[in-house]
Amino acid sequence: MNMDSMLQVRNLKKYFPIKGSLFGAGPSYVHALENVDLDLYKGETLGVVGESGSGKSTLGRTIIQLEQPTAGKVLFEGKDVSALKGEELKRFRTNIQMVFQDPYASLNPRLSVGYAIAEPMIAHKRFASKAETKEATEELMKKVGLQPSMASQYPHNFSGGQRQRIGIARALSLNPKVLICDEAVSALDVSVQSQILNLFNALKRELGLTYIFIAHDLSVVRYISDRILVLYLGTVMEIAPKSRLFEKHYHPYTESLISASPEPSTAKRKGRIILSGEIPSPINPPKGCKFHTRCFKCMERCKVEEPGLREIETGHFVRCHLYDEKGRN
Repeated sequence: MNMDSMLQVRNLKKYFPIKGSLFGAGPSYVHALENVDLDLYKGETLGVVGESGSGKSTLGRTIIQLEQPTAGKVLFEGKDVSALKGEELKRFRTNIQMVFQDPYASLNPRLSVGYAIAEPMIAHKRFASKAETKEATEELMKKVGLQPSMASQYPHNFSGGQRQRIGIARALSLNPKVLICDEAVSALDVSVQSQILNLFNALKRELGLTYIFIAHDLSVVRYISDRILVLYLGTVMEIAPKSRLFEKHYHPYTESLISASPEPSTAKRKGRIILSGEIPSPINPPKGCKFHTRCFKCMERCKVEEPGLREIETGHFVRCHLYDEKGRN
């Protein structure tokens, strides 16, 4: 893997204001992302995993600028994209495209699938003639495993897996460098999931793509990713190469996720760890470590002092007082 960093996220925060606070109290916010740092390297698949409400989708949407960050920076090839407007932002989005969870909701039911795939190319004037656009559309359909003869049909004529292939073809229509896949297989049957995951891998090899692959299913993330980022309540808890994360994970939250995965991580797999309670409200996140209210290794320090994200092995980062500079195991 080429270790050139294409995209850097630095101290990224995203808060959503809540209207109409009770009893005239001050403004309230959903703390969707808290000081997120990550690097995306050319040619890799970075998996992002966490429970519902952990901020995974918000991270993807903020990187691509569908949501404006509250604070922090998103740098693509050295340029701060959060400052881009108009034509500059439009050009940036040709480089990073998104594949959404629900392929039916992301396709206009009134447009033929051929036009849906061609629409971004038309909007960005990628080709000089209709004939060139039609040819490119047919090539994209073949690339994702669809027959070009299907171009005149409408989304309701297709299965879920076929609609996701259409969504992928549409995302590829501007020849992007990065695809952000937001729960791109979670709405599909297991057998269809494997087909789409294999398609993503084939496209990565053929087109030299780089992925951010967002999912709540750890087995899916494990299958497709080179590195894995673990999010909890908008905060990065652990980042590591896939093989290392499953072999030697450090954060108790990562440990609980892996223990709940149906695929054993090691031959000496321990029993499943059942976390107590629900994920806290992002409107009023806990002080100290965000995970301390559910952590089975919680210390008094964790309740009042938030740990930093520290590199404890080369390329392996963890946010936990058990492994910080003062109390490393």
